[in-house]
Amino acid sequence: MTTITSQRYGTFGTYSTVYTIYSIIFVGLILPSILGIFGYLTYRQMRQMHLRVQPMSKNTVLGNATMPRRDRELLIIVITEIFIYVISTTPTPINSS
Repeated sequence: MTTITSQRYGTFGTYSTVYTIYSIIFVGLILPSILGIFGYLTYRQMRQMHLRVQPMSKNTVLGNATMPRRDRELLIIVITEIFIYVISTTPTPINSS
């Protein structure tokens, strides 16, 4: 839907308006919000799981169990993915408006 008008290349008219609104709402607001919510829910679920199931070792002090390495790495991957997505897609709605 891009055209050349008055020696300018780009989107014009109704399509441009609809695409800008779509880009701001979905790419700029809804998707980062959903990623943030699910990232937080993943963190909370992993935290609750480790508070319920406590290993029988000397590393636990009064119910303060540490998260296993595999779960910490998964959490780091999820948070990094959310951060990279937000950083890489934030310019799109700003640029298209």
